[in-house]
Amino acid sequence: MDFSEIVLIDDDKLYTEVVRKRLCSFGFKNNVKIFFDGSRAIDHLKELSKRLFDQKDRLILLDLKMPVLDGWGFLDEFGKFDFQFKEHFKIVVITNFIGMEQRNRAIAYKEVIGYYHKPFNKTSIRGILEDLKVSFQEE
Repeated sequence: MDFSEIVLIDDDKLYTEVVRKRLCSFGFKNNVKIFFDGSRAIDHLKELSKRLFDQKDRLILLDLKMPVLDGWGFLDEFGKFDFQFKEHFKIVVITNFIGMEQRNRAIAYKEVIGYYHKPFNKTSIRGILEDLKVSFQEE
C-alpha cells in the first residue's frame, strides 16, 4: 500500500514538526499535511471530496485532545463523508490517553485501524508502516 498523502492532526506544533521530520526520514518528504485542529482537517477533506477524487489512499494520524474540534469531533465529522470517499483513508489515533475506555471508544469507529500512545517515535512510525504494508525507504 502506498499513501498519496499523510495527514497529521495535532495541536502541538513542536511535536508535529518532529513527526513530520520522522516521516520524511521514511521517504514521505512532499506529502505530509499538518493541521492543528480537526476543523481545518475536515475542511481539507471536504475540498478533496468536491474535486474529482484521485482514488489514492491517505493515512490520517490523529490526536484526540485538541482545541476547536478535537479528535472525537473529527471522527464524528469524518463519519459523515460518503463511503466511497472514506474507504481511501486509514486513521491511526496517536494520543496521551492511556485508559482502556478511550482506546475502546476510538477503535469502535470502523475507520480507526490503530491506537498508539505518545510519544510517537521512529519505532512507532516504522511499526505502523509495516503493519499497513506501506512501501518506504528509511534514510
